[in-house]
Amino acid sequence: MLSASSNGCAAAHETVATRTTAVSRPTRGLRVARQTPRSRRTALIAKAQAAPEASSGDATRRALLSVGAAAAVVQMPSPAQAVSLADLLPLSPGSKKAANVPPPENLAYPPTGVEHTLAGIYSEVLEPGNGVDFPNPQDTVTVDYVCWDESGKVVEGTMARGPDTLPLKKLVRGFSEGTQLMSVGEKRRMWIPPRLLWNHASGHPQDVLVFEVSLKDIERGPTIPPTPENLTAPPAEAVVTDSGLASVVVQEGSGEPGKTGFMHPTQYDHAVVSYTGWDKDGFMFDTTVELEQDGVTKRIPIGRLAPGMKEALISMQKGERRTFWIPGDLAYDAVPNPPRFAPKGMVTMDVTLQDFF
Repeated sequence: MLSASSNGCAAAHETVATRTTAVSRPTRGLRVARQTPRSRRTALIAKAQAAPEASSGDATRRALLSVGAAAAVVQMPSPAQAVSLADLLPLSPGSKKAANVPPPENLAYPPTGVEHTLAGIYSEVLEPGNGVDFPNPQDTVTVDYVCWDESGKVVEGTMARGPDTLPLKKLVRGFSEGTQLMSVGEKRRMWIPPRLLWNHASGHPQDVLVFEVSLKDIERGPTIPPTPENLTAPPAEAVVTDSGLASVVVQEGSGEPGKTGFMHPTQYDHAVVSYTGWDKDGFMFDTTVELEQDGVTKRIPIGRLAPGMKEALISMQKGERRTFWIPGDLAYDAVPNPPRFAPKGMVTMDVTLQDFF
């Protein structure tokens, strides 16, 4: 939720666009929300603008390494919850099978014409999958993979022990997003820049890594609300307050007072809420869905929220569900010490006020 303290936002989970378009070099910052159908995946990735072909492989590699440098802060898990690729994708030490896996060509940069996402992941399909079953960020996947650095050295892989079963939400962004491009049975080669793996943290490789991943199976996670169509500006039918907060009622309230006896909460109350939030690029930065799957309710002190979220909750009734478009100056941009990976600019929130006290 949009908290005014540095501890008020759940750790960011990485998300991804899906099908891609053959182009020669990356554009910036695609982060697509969860549980999107294949048609939504195709539409989102089609937003990548075809660019003139790079004059050389080195130019493509430079673009791959620097893509998104001028964009907003890269969304990564908080330090307390971040899991490095090496932690979740370990390579058995001394594996003879690992040493014998021959590297592909074009390790330092992808070949011209391969498809890419707006986030900067280049990839090509080596073996097609079923074209139907794609993973979502909350899912757990079973994969075989191998990873090389630019010298051709095997960095990590499953060759010695067989497939790994991994929760996508806990993986570094590049591997999670790349895997979400795939359908069951597919084998894909990916060129992933270091900023999407370790976010340039020291102690990790700082060059492009090449992965070959085979997606074996998917275990579905909890269902996430669909991404709103309007993420950069509210729709025409939205009601806009003097402050700039916009909203559309999805479900009317129950007409009953909350536990305080009043029809609307105040800034001095606590709210019991369900919510999901997206940034302007479609990246889902927070949700209560997982808590609710575990039978946990989210209770928040309204007075400690950012101005826009505070105004939003005070305007709602018990049982009401609304979609809010909160300008940056009412969201994290207005917070003196925002969470490290808080989204910048407008955020979109799907909020249900269950009760208040």
